[in-house]
Amino acid sequence: MRKNVFLALITCCCLLASVAHAAVHNYIVERAYFEDASNALTLDQVKQKPFAAFSGMLSKGYSRSAFWVRLKIANTDQKDQSSALVLKVQPTYLDEIHLYDSEEPLRLNRVLGDRYPYANNERSSLTYDFLIPASKKERYVWLRLKTSSTNLMQLSVVQENDAIKLDQLLEAVSTAIFSALVIFTIWAFIHWWLTRERLIGIFLVRQMLGILFFAAYVGYFRILFNGIVAPPLLDFALSFLVLSSTAAAFWFHGEFFKDYLINRWLQMIFTAAIALFPVEMFLFATGSLSLALKINMLLVMVVPLLMLLISIFAIPWSELHGRVSVLPRRYLILAHAMYLLVTTLTTLPSLGLASGGIFSPHAVLLHAFVTAVVLVAVILYRSKRMEEKRISDVVVAEQTALVEKAKREEQARFLEMLTHEIKTSLAVLKMALGSVDLASKEGRYANRAIDSMNEVIERCAQVQALSDDQVQVRLDEVSLVGLLNLVIASTHSPERIKLDYEQSVMVSSDEKLLRVIFSNLIDNALKYSKPHSVVNVRVKVAGQDATVLVSNEMGSAGMPDKERVFSKYYRSERAHEQVGSGLGLYLTWQFANMLGMKLSYVPKAEMVEFELCLKLSV
Repeated sequence: MRKNVFLALITCCCLLASVAHAAVHNYIVERAYFEDASNALTLDQVKQKPFAAFSGMLSKGYSRSAFWVRLKIANTDQKDQSSALVLKVQPTYLDEIHLYDSEEPLRLNRVLGDRYPYANNERSSLTYDFLIPASKKERYVWLRLKTSSTNLMQLSVVQENDAIKLDQLLEAVSTAIFSALVIFTIWAFIHWWLTRERLIGIFLVRQMLGILFFAAYVGYFRILFNGIVAPPLLDFALSFLVLSSTAAAFWFHGEFFKDYLINRWLQMIFTAAIALFPVEMFLFATGSLSLALKINMLLVMVVPLLMLLISIFAIPWSELHGRVSVLPRRYLILAHAMYLLVTTLTTLPSLGLASGGIFSPHAVLLHAFVTAVVLVAVILYRSKRMEEKRISDVVVAEQTALVEKAKREEQARFLEMLTHEIKTSLAVLKMALGSVDLASKEGRYANRAIDSMNEVIERCAQVQALSDDQVQVRLDEVSLVGLLNLVIASTHSPERIKLDYEQSVMVSSDEKLLRVIFSNLIDNALKYSKPHSVVNVRVKVAGQDATVLVSNEMGSAGMPDKERVFSKYYRSERAHEQVGSGLGLYLTWQFANMLGMKLSYVPKAEMVEFELCLKLSV
């Protein structure tokens, strides 16, 4: 459907232009040209030379020669002789066009071109216009064309009112296309700003250069900067924009084909085309502009053909399955076929390989519009596919998250049930041991094993609550020394712990979490210190800061790894002699961060020390 609409739009434009030109009477009845390779012949000398007839438009490609064009103008009716005829010359990138009219022999310096002021134009128009008198009989006029661009020239001689119609048509079409290009560029900028996608950014650069080139080519620059910027500078700007916009187009296509996994040697086509831009600019700077433009036009002709061949033969479609950033094969081939078609309409007449028609001077306008439409359609389709994939990924991610959440909740319920059952069984086991002599060696081992299993279970439950964001912080006024005494008293070896403090202080914290922190630190010190050694707990106060230091002599487990000591499940190799889960210090670190405290491991010679810094109540 979109393809049919697009083709219908192009067909309507072509029909409109055909009707407009057909409705205008052209007074040229004969065209002929002569190539002056010496660039030195005068009009009188040229008149003695044999001229070659041609029809349609002059199309001689890039040449250093001057071309003389002889036009035979038909006689006009008696009623038409009151007004002058308009000799219109297109396109507007030609450097020098001299007019010699036998009806006005005294007007010798009639010259138009992009190297001359816009004021030289004999009427206000986007094209080059000469005013010539009507005549009762047929006569000849001569034009001398000398340009560094392609020698492509369309000529028409019409009545003034018909010239106005043609001007209005050209202005309307140019304005419409220019507006469309601006809209495409604004869209590209907004799209790039939101996504920061590299391909869209390159397309934006291409479009901005394309707009400037279009404005310079149509003649907007000549009108806008008339009397402000010297014509040679405007001519320089147009040539630069021709070369740079082509390089930007190749840059875009090279980036575009990266998604299609083409062979790196084929990718070199675009790299080489872009690398020729500095070469072209060097030729431009050294006075070989015609050669630079010819190389550029050859690239514009060859590269689109290679892009179409790549689309048909060189893309590994089987490897692209599932990639949303690539177009379906038929759309990619269609896009590049259309691209090749419009570039062929531009390049063949410009290179002198085909005679142009009435559309040839405007082929650049058609090329700018069609290629922009094709590329915007490609990008929109690509963006639509990528957005659909992103939405699909989000939906899948949400569903996966819901499934994972359900699994976690089920695991939490299972762990809660398992914890409850195991702790109940351990409580019963501990009661059964009441008849056993707990002072005996076996009794102590059994009691310690039960306590250790309880600790492992409790820490697993705490980690599960932490991962499910079920741990809530509730601030209370807590006596730091009082809490430490309670924690020490609840350990299995309180006689091994020495508490040293200067004064009793209050802290604003969560008593439950703080109890877990101190319990884990002290239990860790008791478990991994030398048997029967003293565990030191010291409280230091400085200003509004309090520091709790828990230290013990290094035991058989050795010194813990400073980089991993607070990692989840970390236990040194020799620490496996003791019952544990590797979760105690991990929980301590997490809870300390939640409470805004700083916990650090400070290894010393043969001593393991942990330091907890916290704020006092104000």
